[in-house]
Amino acid sequence: MELNKIENLLEFLKLKKIDTLLISTARMPCDNTYYFVNNNFILLIQPYRAINVENPSIGFCDSYYLAFQKLYAIKISVKEKLIENGIICYDFKGQYKKLAVSIGIGKILRNTLVWLPNIGTFFALEVISFKESYEEVSPILFKMDKFCLHCQKCIKACPTGALTESGFIRENCIRQWQCDFLYPCNNEDRKRKLENKILGCNICQRCCPQNSSLLRAGNTISQDYKHFFNLDILAKNCIIKSTERSFYNKYLGKNYMRPRRILSFALNAMENDLSNLYQHYCTIRQYENTVQDKYIRTLIRYYKIKWENANDFN
Repeated sequence: MELNKIENLLEFLKLKKIDTLLISTARMPCDNTYYFVNNNFILLIQPYRAINVENPSIGFCDSYYLAFQKLYAIKISVKEKLIENGIICYDFKGQYKKLAVSIGIGKILRNTLVWLPNIGTFFALEVISFKESYEEVSPILFKMDKFCLHCQKCIKACPTGALTESGFIRENCIRQWQCDFLYPCNNEDRKRKLENKILGCNICQRCCPQNSSLLRAGNTISQDYKHFFNLDILAKNCIIKSTERSFYNKYLGKNYMRPRRILSFALNAMENDLSNLYQHYCTIRQYENTVQDKYIRTLIRYYKIKWENANDFN
């Protein structure tokens, strides 16, 4: 394998090389994409800035998903460039986090996330393999590292009990709830705990002491984000095919920007935003008669009638 040739191609695409142990003390800029390469694979790393949303009218989306979509597009470009230069490559079949731990660049925390120096847990991973198949690393390499401070802050902060002293209970994780979220969700306690979350949760990352210095470094919400996840604007773009829909697809990707599912989260977030519920009610009523999707029409009417019955909107 001509590693020098591959490195030149990666740097031509403006990716930055990292050392195996990431020993640099300088903070790694969030707008850079990094790579680690050997004879078996290329590991791509996209750091991102954590976002905290306190306004309940702004739907929370973990910025991991925006970083992942950016990195996925980069991976496609890298694969195309490799193939153009006669280098055979494949999609990696193993688990990305296990790979990062096994080659010594990351450590596992109690919240099951991988921590990298100067990045913390705020990054997305992609892998391109030079082998058609890959032998999965031993599960023992994926156990919680002694690097974890065992402070149990993530256990105490988790609103659903997904993190425990004995391990991770996937079915209790908010992110798993979002995968399983179906209309209408009759579990009112679960709906309240989802709050304004559209994708992701971020609670266990924010409370982790190993991320504290990164959070202090800068955590402002851009105007683009406020527009992007304003519940009324988000709902509108799920209900009707407006010109803004392509904006969501670009930054979230079609895999995550699924109108039916995202609208379910947006409507639930609206219901939890009591002080602005009438405004949200007016938004969905405005677009109710323009809906072509039968599922979305049923979903809107369910919430509209529910809110009317509980409030004096008429």
